[in-house]
Amino acid sequence: MKVVADGEKIGSSFVCIGNFDGVHLAHKALIEEAINSKGDNPSVVYTFKPHPAVVMGQSLGLLMSDKQKEDCIKELGVDILYLQPTTSEYLSMSPEGFAKDILKDKIGAIKVFVGYDFRFGAKGVGDAEALKKFGIKYGFEVKIMPEIKVDGETVKSSLIRDYINKGNFYKANKFLGRLFTYRGKVSHGKKLGRVLGYPTANIFPEKGMVIPPLGVYASKLKIDDLWYDGVSNIGVNPTVEDTGRIKIESNIFNFNNEIYGKTIEVALIEYIRDEIKFKNKEELIKQIDKDFICAKKIFDKD
Repeated sequence: MKVVADGEKIGSSFVCIGNFDGVHLAHKALIEEAINSKGDNPSVVYTFKPHPAVVMGQSLGLLMSDKQKEDCIKELGVDILYLQPTTSEYLSMSPEGFAKDILKDKIGAIKVFVGYDFRFGAKGVGDAEALKKFGIKYGFEVKIMPEIKVDGETVKSSLIRDYINKGNFYKANKFLGRLFTYRGKVSHGKKLGRVLGYPTANIFPEKGMVIPPLGVYASKLKIDDLWYDGVSNIGVNPTVEDTGRIKIESNIFNFNNEIYGKTIEVALIEYIRDEIKFKNKEELIKQIDKDFICAKKIFDKD
């Protein structure tokens, strides 16, 4: 997959447009529709960096980092990823200016694929039907993809975000079509886990990511393309550290390899308990034992 920044021109392309936060089931259907119908033309995913909400100062709670989004899109087999720098000037562009200057002149769109709820132009005044009219004027076809429902609910990023905010990863993962993960480089901590008899892998969620209720979860960890079961605490570690900064501290079952500095992914699977400040380390160790037993029961159930 070729990654293109603003300024480079593309010709005769089949283009998908959207934020694609989460690259969920509906996003995948949109992108696959373009790939399957493009013929000899390049398929292009046109998206934004950073997410427009970030530029507008909104605390959205993103479902993935820019790098995770790029990797997910690449896995789908897209030819070109067009990363539009999201600036205040860009966000003030008129709907017709977007259709002409971006889709016609820069990308050379032959056919454009958007979701049923697509909005574009300054303040989102343009919709999918308006884009169709501009397509007639500027020589490209527009296909509006219908909503996709799972369990009677429309798949969209805001719904997945809500489920993660509630700690319901079962539902969130169902709408994503994959495990929701936090990605980060394993950092050196105070190594108190080793002292307690439970060595841990610590990562910090990227800034702006959606955060579930703080606490302890049964988890899965991806290390060197292999998945491992574990227990993860997302919080501030009030008993032994409490820096105030949220981190994910994971213990991986039957794993003792050195992974400091390695990039891993952590998927929180099911909530176990709240984060608690214990009176002493002995109480903490007893609770960790209980957490392990609970997590193993969760994995055995699956």
